[in-house]
Amino acid sequence: MKVKRPFRVAMFSIKFLLSITICLLFTTTVFAQEESASELTDKAMELYQQEKYSEAFKMLKKALEVNKKNLGPDHPDVSDSMFYLAQLYSSQGKYTEAEPLYKQALVIRVKHSGPDDSSVANILESMAYFYKVTGNSDEEIKVRERLEKIRSN
Repeated sequence: MKVKRPFRVAMFSIKFLLSITICLLFTTTVFAQEESASELTDKAMELYQQEKYSEAFKMLKKALEVNKKNLGPDHPDVSDSMFYLAQLYSSQGKYTEAEPLYKQALVIRVKHSGPDDSSVANILESMAYFYKVTGNSDEEIKVRERLEKIRSN
């Protein structure tokens, strides 16, 4: 028995509309969650300026978790969250916690933006200062050389 054409068209339309609705719901959910991570980061910056460091740590850690969960571990926003958290750890003298975050942020950023991008240079600049403050002159020199290569391009 053959299905009549209007029925097939109606079924196709319903399936199409259903798939569009599902895509829109997913996109809206992801966008809202990204916005949530962004709001957490903004709140952390406010708390940092108010010298409420332990609360700022909590906000940045949560923003990192949200970004990893919703965007995946190699997304540029995850790199940004790691970088901000590394900066906060470094500013509080928590160098052991800061260094791996700087390194991970750099790897992700290079992967997405390329080795000569200005966002890579920003991370390298902070890392060079980090190594200077921690007295690791060998690493500072390596990072500064890499930074100069980017700036000379």
